Amino acid sequence: MINSSHWVYAGTGFQDGDVVPGIVGYEADTFWPNFPPPNSANQTLLSRSPFTDTRGVTTYLNSSIYQAPSGAWVFGAGTMSWSWALDDVPGPLRHFRVDSRIQQATANILNASLTGAPVVKVLVGEAPATVTAGQAFTVAVTAENDQGNPVAQYGGTVHFSSSDSSAGVVLPADATLTNGQGSFSVTLVGAGSQTVTVADAANSLSTTVTVIVRAASATRLALATTAVPTAGQAFSFSVTAQDPFGNTDPAYAGRVRFTSSDTSAGVVLPADATLTNGQGTFSATLVRAGSPTITGTDTVTASLTGSMTITVRAASATSISLGVPAEVIKGTAFTVTVTLKDQFGNVATGYTGTVHFGASAPISPLEVLPPDYTFTSNDAGSRAFSVTLWAPSRQSISVMDTANSSLTDTSPTITVGVRLPGL
Repeated sequence: MINSSHWVYAGTGFQDGDVVPGIVGYEADTFWPNFPPPNSANQTLLSRSPFTDTRGVTTYLNSSIYQAPSGAWVFGAGTMSWSWALDDVPGPLRHFRVDSRIQQATANILNASLTGAPVVKVLVGEAPATVTAGQAFTVAVTAENDQGNPVAQYGGTVHFSSSDSSAGVVLPADATLTNGQGSFSVTLVGAGSQTVTVADAANSLSTTVTVIVRAASATRLALATTAVPTAGQAFSFSVTAQDPFGNTDPAYAGRVRFTSSDTSAGVVLPADATLTNGQGTFSATLVRAGSPTITGTDTVTASLTGSMTITVRAASATSISLGVPAEVIKGTAFTVTVTLKDQFGNVATGYTGTVHFGASAPISPLEVLPPDYTFTSNDAGSRAFSVTLWAPSRQSISVMDTANSSLTDTSPTITVGVRLPGL
């Protein structure tokens, strides 16, 4: 025997070189490599039995098998006496050469003709058409022959992969099949069309199943905006009902209530609202510059909530103010602060106008007022200046935008005192 690992010899116990005595008959066939082979690339020689022909020359009997293009298996025993090993039929032609190994090989060949050879042609995977994110489902894998029957002898190792690379995906470890079949648990989390691929790289086999992953029930609300609004100006933001894996839950039917950390007068938030297919776009107006938040909360389930932080810029300056001390020392420099604010009381950090300073009394040569100054973005709407007063004993100073006379302010009266020696 040769090629004893071939499926024809499955279960026979044959090893290469084994001999079955007495079944080379008076007619024997030999493989002639110089002659055209069958129309098949998979012919396998199963035996190479020496015998002496009528010329006294030692030659070899060959049995073989191949699969024709039609899919049929063609077996050549190579000897008319193959059947002697199949059964001990009573009668004058009894040969007493029954061999269970030849019987099993013959059964294997006949079974291949009926149900297909035990050769895996494909891996076949089956899975539910639709699954829920985060919930396990079963993928059935079968190693099938060319007639679609499981190949019980298949001993390959299958590896699982998926188009879903999200955190939380659970795929089976590498595994073998039992009698050519296996059921495995898979968990996917990314909503949409996903695939699971089962592959035996060593044998160049693979199968891919496609499943539609539905979002699980919403557990949070996600609020988002790309806007960087100005105080008092409306901006848009989105709300999405999401499951634990970040998928949009199109079945969410709750109502959302909106609140904000900015409770100033002039704030405008959306009224309670429902979402469409788990999503919605809304408008809000905030007035407090900085980083306020907007929160959306389900009106029934308080734990179903979400917040976002918005960067709100101050509006244009509508007022200017001077910060001065009530008393100063004659001839000694002191600090005054100029601050620009918008209509909501936010410091107008974007102000870049030019301011001019004045005093309520004639300026003596010894008094010092700041020169005109143009604010920059680094000043962020507020700057300190140095002033020196001498006389009279009570006076005020003023500041005004040189291009906008409505931006002006005059300080309260400042007492200009004299520092006594030793005090």
